[in-house]
Amino acid sequence: MTQARTTVLLALGQSEWEANFVAKAVTGITSADIRRCVDVSSLLLAAKVGDQRLVAIDADFPRLDSTVVATLIREGIVVLGVTATAEGAKRLAAIGVSEVVSVSTSDVTAAVGAIRDRLDASQDRQLQTAKDPVTPRARPQRARGRLIAVWGAPGAPGRTSVALALAQLSAAAGTETLLVDADSTAPGVGAALCLEPDGSGLIAAAHHSDRGTLDAAVMSRLARTVDDRFRILTGISHVSRRAELRAAAMAKVWQTATTLSELCVVDVGGCVDDGSLAFDADVADFGLNSGGHSAAVTALAVADELVVVTTCEPAAIARMLSHIGAIRSLAPAAELRMVVNRVRSPLVRNAATAGELREFVSAQTGARNVTLVAEDRNTFDLAMVNGVTPYEQHRKSPFIGDLTSALPRLPSPLLASA
Repeated sequence: MTQARTTVLLALGQSEWEANFVAKAVTGITSADIRRCVDVSSLLLAAKVGDQRLVAIDADFPRLDSTVVATLIREGIVVLGVTATAEGAKRLAAIGVSEVVSVSTSDVTAAVGAIRDRLDASQDRQLQTAKDPVTPRARPQRARGRLIAVWGAPGAPGRTSVALALAQLSAAAGTETLLVDADSTAPGVGAALCLEPDGSGLIAAAHHSDRGTLDAAVMSRLARTVDDRFRILTGISHVSRRAELRAAAMAKVWQTATTLSELCVVDVGGCVDDGSLAFDADVADFGLNSGGHSAAVTALAVADELVVVTTCEPAAIARMLSHIGAIRSLAPAAELRMVVNRVRSPLVRNAATAGELREFVSAQTGARNVTLVAEDRNTFDLAMVNGVTPYEQHRKSPFIGDLTSALPRLPSPLLASA
């Protein structure tokens, strides 16, 4: 049986050097077949069929974005950028292309030779990998800030209220804080702050990330300013728009968010493992559509702290326990903190009962930090009537006082070295 030949895919725009480049590639790379792709769909389809080892991709290739690049890399294909301009090289780097070859109309031979050499190197590396065990890559170090993901099982345990209060407490303590509403099912941060629905900051950030134009300055403009140290990145306006929050783009959003702020608090919603909490679902339809919870999954993957919110009712705790294993598997490096919300009598009658509840939750979840937060319905009702947050309504509320102990102690002025 004849073994299939290696294929090099060419994804080129309408540049003046394009025709000459294709001709030189066909005659100059004899160890592989050369296949031209005319659009993103044909490129991603070709990447899934046959023995494709390398894609030479132009910065001007139509509809090229970070999700397309991430999909190709996930298929095990070497992605090599080809461009004639410094702007093109910058854009390719911004969307995840780490290797770029310069090309011009007068000299395409050198660029074709570089592609041929890179193809040979990738084939040699594949042979070596087959002999040697694969060493997992270490998690990259974050540039500056920390990220706290706040999750709670379905059933309205007060997750958004906790995330908002943690962010406001952090900002009041002097920490530059960004609160992000990444709940792709029922976003509520904007409504809790009575913000006008004038567009989703998160979707805008994801679009900039896809195009390779997202940086701290852009995100600063997209975030709504509450005060000098507290900003909000509002969530999606409707559940139908969560398809725009694709995994590759969201990964860059979190990286930029932690560069912009010392602390990033992310409300990841009540997503559960319903089959959509995986990156594979995110690249359905050749990477052009996303699964439902890409924002949550990518935030959990890089979280430094995972704050899990539940209420003290037995049914709520049971729901939390049934899903926490799946959520923790998505945040392997995060320190787990439990918040048991709306603690009240007669469900928790006295200090002894509170201690038993704390010990039970700790034993079942493995969390060393379990915070019981008293219910303060009066403060919440007055805050709703007055159009403010519980923190703004009553800073000495039992809810705020108890929650203070759940906030991680953060170094100042910087959380990590740049």
